[in-house]
Amino acid sequence: MNWYNQSGSRFVAKNMIKTASSSPSISGDNQEGLFISLFDMQRYVMDAYSIKTSMSTTNRNIKIAIMINHAFLGSIGWDEYWSYDLNEKKKAKKTFDKINNVIKTTIEEFVKEEIPTSIFCPAVRAKIEELDKGAVSSTNIPSVNYSRRYKLEPDWRSNIYGTRYPKYSEPSYDQIVKFRGTQT
Repeated sequence: MNWYNQSGSRFVAKNMIKTASSSPSISGDNQEGLFISLFDMQRYVMDAYSIKTSMSTTNRNIKIAIMINHAFLGSIGWDEYWSYDLNEKKKAKKTFDKINNVIKTTIEEFVKEEIPTSIFCPAVRAKIEELDKGAVSSTNIPSVNYSRRYKLEPDWRSNIYGTRYPKYSEPSYDQIVKFRGTQT
């Protein structure tokens, strides 16, 4: 807000109230959630994802949601919703905990094995799509409902390369180009 203080306006920033904040998770009587990020570890910094899960209890039902966004572009990579009656609180909580566990273990797997993050959404979808199929909310869009039922190959590497996907390794750029004014 420094630019605003220097703008010469009579209404200065001290009259403004901070109303936004962020935290890694929310928890309350009627809503809880998880917000987690998968950062790309292979120099392609623009291929990171943010994952949000929530479980909300309303006066009528319990809703669970998962949404995976591209961290920089903001586009939705995948989302899914479940709906439960109020008397199914334990079942909903169990599904919610399984979803969060799948996300955490998938992120650990991607980081340890340096799996390309571009296949994160299909990988999570493949692991989650079998969780409580009867509670999955459908949309009023037939093509979306069809695509959610359609079984996809979660790993494009096997589609393109079969079992011959090359192992990722990146030599240091110092071996290729000399940096910092030392080129001859």
